[in-house]
Amino acid sequence: MKKQLIVIAFIALIIGAQCGELSVSKKNRWCSPCCTFMSESLNTLLNIILNGGVVGGCGDLCSRIPGSKTVQELCFILCDLVGFEIFVHLVEKADLDPIWMCEKVTVCSHAMGNGKLLSVKIIPESGPVGTKFEIEVVFQIDTEIGTGELDVAVFGGANMPIGDGELLVDLEPNEYGLKFTFTTQESEKTPWLPGKYEVALSLCDGECGSKHEWSKTLSKKKSYFNISK
Repeated sequence: MKKQLIVIAFIALIIGAQCGELSVSKKNRWCSPCCTFMSESLNTLLNIILNGGVVGGCGDLCSRIPGSKTVQELCFILCDLVGFEIFVHLVEKADLDPIWMCEKVTVCSHAMGNGKLLSVKIIPESGPVGTKFEIEVVFQIDTEIGTGELDVAVFGGANMPIGDGELLVDLEPNEYGLKFTFTTQESEKTPWLPGKYEVALSLCDGECGSKHEWSKTLSKKKSYFNISK
């Protein structure tokens, strides 16, 4: 997905959000684990395939993924759902889009819904380096989203943009809220310098920025905060 917010801890507050997922349905219980796995392993799978030599099917391919046996078993389950040849073809065509990949292996739904961001508020609006900021987001779903995301990106400073995405699964028409918190603690990787910062949010069906089918940007909003000297 995106370059991860290194110093930002996201906290979802409404409609049972947990483990980086906002969901009102339990029918796609494999969707979130699949998206997490694909976010972390899709590039590895692609490199294994491009380097050749995988002839033993799903078991051979998935056994080459570094990590725990649980990760390899999840890979095998997802691969086995569609068959080895189709799985390899999807990995090659995914363009590192984990949501599309999980939709194609049938564990995530796609509904081509509609919705919009209603408000974005940053608290406080200004503070010195080390300040803990909150981003309060309210959005509305007009027609059901199958699998999408709320994308957050911060622009400004010396090492920007940084950002991440919150997975949205089976959201029915309703109004939803999320609160994100982050601390502007200076580090070598993320130097928070005094100045004005832009927070850009995108509500998407599918992965934000993807050119694949079932992916579109539904709404965008911006807000700002300042880091004082």
